[in-house]
Amino acid sequence: MKRDYYEILEVSKSATSEELKKAYRKLAVKYHPDRNPDDPTAENKFKEIAEAYSALSDEKNRAEYDAYGHDSPGPGTNWDPFEGFREHFGRDIFDDFFGRHTHGQRAATHSRTSRGADIVVNINLSFMEAAIGTSKEIVIERNAKCVPCSGAGGEGYKLCDNCGGTGQIQYRQGSMIMQTPCSNCGGTGETVTSQCTSCEGRGSHVDPSSVNVQIPAGISTGNQLRLSKMGHYDKGGTGDLFMNIHVKNSQKFAKRGNDVYSKLSLTVSEATLGCTRLIDTVHGEKNVNIPAGSQPSSVLRLASLGVSDGTGGSLGDHKIEIEVCIPKNITDEQKEIFESLKNTGE
Repeated sequence: MKRDYYEILEVSKSATSEELKKAYRKLAVKYHPDRNPDDPTAENKFKEIAEAYSALSDEKNRAEYDAYGHDSPGPGTNWDPFEGFREHFGRDIFDDFFGRHTHGQRAATHSRTSRGADIVVNINLSFMEAAIGTSKEIVIERNAKCVPCSGAGGEGYKLCDNCGGTGQIQYRQGSMIMQTPCSNCGGTGETVTSQCTSCEGRGSHVDPSSVNVQIPAGISTGNQLRLSKMGHYDKGGTGDLFMNIHVKNSQKFAKRGNDVYSKLSLTVSEATLGCTRLIDTVHGEKNVNIPAGSQPSSVLRLASLGVSDGTGGSLGDHKIEIEVCIPKNITDEQKEIFESLKNTGE
């Protein structure tokens, strides 16, 4: 035997349409199947609540029910209790109420509530810091979630008096009707009945946060790092922290892709006869044998002494660009040596 619709909605027969709406809203959210995955009876209760509200929210249907009880026509055979729920709460309610809630906490508010803003900062690195990787401690001013109220802004919820629970305020601009999120409830359609004294209902507080950022080896100017949920908190979620990377130029090295380049100046005799030189690389000093007959602008390759591509891949090479310094002033003895070489065609 069907239960009385008024009994199902826990209201009296003299309840106003607003009281019916509040009762339905409360019970529909409480018994929605997505919020009660472990309760096999929840879906039947939800359908029962939806059917009762569908019958009583329409004045004609309510009058017929009051006169004939369950013998009245009712919602009809094609009636969908979930469609009624979506129409009453909004079509994105499933994401908001059920897609982001955590155990023991109130579900997230309507999707109209904006997520907290992202924070963008610039990080300057020396060439070596970018080449081999480092860690940076940065301080950011962010709106962090209030701990005492878990970001809710307080306890207990009621329809916003300013927007009537719609979360939106309409205003006229010329011939157009514009709509904007309600400033009183932040677009949620609800306000708390008891404000949190710590955050004064905002759900967040300004928190200068110290963040340790791990800089991967091989990062370049123009790259961007992201730390999820380290931006500003708002009741719709927490934004991210983005870090724009700028690498300072080095007097010793240049980076092209994964390869590191440096220049080596040789005297004529060193280039001609060959020599051993101590070369600075991003991985420390290395003794390098310079082959005899090295030509100006020739390049020596030191395998795997370059940098990563920033994703932990294999290292590039260190490439030494040879420069041969021609002396401007020479002694008489040196001049004789060069004249001798000239005469032999060298």
